[in-house]
Amino acid sequence: MNTVLGEYVAERKVMSIINKEEIPADTSWKDTNPNWDAIESDIVSKYGALGEEVVWGQRMIYYMETEDWDNFGKYYALYFERAGRHSSYHINNISWSVFEHVADPEVLKVAVKWMKYETETLNKTPEALDTYANLLHKVGKTNEAIKCQEKAVAMAPGNSSLQETLEKMKRGERTWK
Repeated sequence: MNTVLGEYVAERKVMSIINKEEIPADTSWKDTNPNWDAIESDIVSKYGALGEEVVWGQRMIYYMETEDWDNFGKYYALYFERAGRHSSYHINNISWSVFEHVADPEVLKVAVKWMKYETETLNKTPEALDTYANLLHKVGKTNEAIKCQEKAVAMAPGNSSLQETLEKMKRGERTWK
């Protein structure tokens, strides 16, 4: 199937079915508390690694929505290290939440890796470059961050927010809360 339709098409179809049939239907989970360990155990026993990938992605989103930033970071790293190149989630949008809320250096390194991939292969927008630059700055690679942020500013010269972020980086100030 993948040979005819394209790389990872069959797996995406299977994962879509797993998601629809096995993950709790209520995706506004703020008022619920799914037993993720039981869900994951059940789905992995049925579908193996593809099921695990689906659960990790859903856990990542759940923890982001419920603002459980430690678990969000954990599942971000697990999910993107497994699914990064074929992720069904928008790398830039999810990675911005990592930048804003996660302090774990290992998770930040994973986010830097995937934003580098994003900006080199998928999304060469000022917004993606800004996310990548901010993550680089947060992990202490400020010189590299400044170069990246300068590219973002050059692509969107009227964007004062990008320029302000660049100036903070140049002064060595934090761009995160």
